[in-house]
Amino acid sequence: MADQAAGCVLFADVSGSTKLYEAVGDSAAHAAIDGCVKMFSDVTALHAGRVVKTIGDEVMSIFPGATEGLRAAVEMQSNLAEMAPVGGTPISRSPDDDQSSAPSGEHHVTATR
Repeated sequence: MADQAAGCVLFADVSGSTKLYEAVGDSAAHAAIDGCVKMFSDVTALHAGRVVKTIGDEVMSIFPGATEGLRAAVEMQSNLAEMAPVGGTPISRSPDDDQSSAPSGEHHVTATR
């Protein structure tokens, strides 16, 4: 029988990255997005998580529990809000307003190993 463990899956995405590429060009936007993905990955590790995969400007991470996942999501949002604009353009913006945003979704799961 396979082992099962509870955990928390977190998806974090850089909101508005297409607009960033259009505003500042491929090179500058790519460097900024890479910095965001690295920050998402670093914060994941800091909160006992593991990056499962990255796709473009998105990171999928798993944590041992909901508390660690939530703390990581809050820290990612905070760190993103402190990042300097690139060429005068904010790195991530919510489509509805001018607030920095890294949409995230968390799900408590039971995983089979």
